[in-house]
Amino acid sequence: MTIQDEVILALTAWRENRGGGTAGMQSVMNVVLNRAAKHGQSPYTVCTTHEQFTSINPPSTMTVAATETGLWPADADPQWQTALQMAQSADAGTLPDLTRRATLYYAPAAIPGPMDYTLPSGASISFPQGWNRAAVTYTATVANQVFFTER
Repeated sequence: MTIQDEVILALTAWRENRGGGTAGMQSVMNVVLNRAAKHGQSPYTVCTTHEQFTSINPPSTMTVAATETGLWPADADPQWQTALQMAQSADAGTLPDLTRRATLYYAPAAIPGPMDYTLPSGASISFPQGWNRAAVTYTATVANQVFFTER
């Protein structure tokens, strides 16, 4: 892993789910690393692929101003420091996978629409429009996000 891989991995995790604390950021890193392994790509390529992580590369219909609050961590931000340390652990191969090899995730609270996916617990949650339920398998819930593997 290059230093660019580590930094973009940390930034993606920090932007995507710093509100979920260490577990939230770690689970995002897990998905990036699982995708990278599955597709033979670098974490940098995974994170910057068009419309995959909206906090890094938003959909073309969405604009994110570079000056928007929360886009750039302060060096002294403890969550940013944690994200950087976890990225170093990922590089060393010692970051545990909280997601059970997930390659997809989303935050149900951010998805408008009907409650149309039932978790193994019996809870119903919103499911992203355009995703194929038959093509994914639920793996975990971490820090208010649900994780899936592709079949």
